[in-house]
Amino acid sequence: MNYALKAITFKELTVTANTNFRPEPGKKTEFKQEIQVEKLIKSPAVEKIYLSGIRFEMKSTPEHPTPYNVAVHITGIFEAEDVNGEQDLQTLQYAAVNVMLPSLRAAVANLLATAMLPPVQIPLIPVTRLCQAPGEKEPNFKVKFDESLLA
Repeated sequence: MNYALKAITFKELTVTANTNFRPEPGKKTEFKQEIQVEKLIKSPAVEKIYLSGIRFEMKSTPEHPTPYNVAVHITGIFEAEDVNGEQDLQTLQYAAVNVMLPSLRAAVANLLATAMLPPVQIPLIPVTRLCQAPGEKEPNFKVKFDESLLA
């Protein structure tokens, strides 16, 4: 199987202030972050083209208020030849996430830096935790992680 990245597009790139945020003195703010990976699909319109996406979201909740909300959603467009069977699709899914995750991490960091907000570093996450394992039926996969960033 041969594959190549053709494009990465941004579907969403937002940061919004939470005007209701009131930090508690002496308590760290917990940012609840989530990464979702979209299942790799074959393009119905173009032969040899596959699409996958990855989304980062951090939003304020009543239990864990944060000073701002962030959402970044990117889609990768890949050209692949000789994709035969479920194993090749799984390999292509892993490769797609490996290619897109650094772009997602950079987009989140740059978006917050541009907005002059404290940075959020997405940790390095093994692709096997983000992608569907053979035999699983769930089409979207989520990894949730917590990180205290503000003193």
